[in-house]
Amino acid sequence: MSDALPLREGFFISFITFTVKFIVMSLEEKINIDLKTAMLAKNEPVVRGLRAIKQAILLSKTSGSSTVSVEDEVRMLQKLVKQRKESVEV
Repeated sequence: MSDALPLREGFFISFITFTVKFIVMSLEEKINIDLKTAMLAKNEPVVRGLRAIKQAILLSKTSGSSTVSVEDEVRMLQKLVKQRKESVEV
């Protein structure tokens, strides 16, 4: 007998599908979901930050290649963080 909890097969497959989609989701998709959540919560500082990230992603996509690698996304986010830190110091 299995030690697993008794779950209906359909639920288990739906859960696995959701988990895989969430893991594979791109940064842009995650930003869009978080932006929608922040807008509904009327959290203006978070909305401004997410819009800045979304704008940077769109600029990088239109500047040359149509796809952005994970390394490019990390570099872009590090650049945005550095810019924000410098603007706070000034």
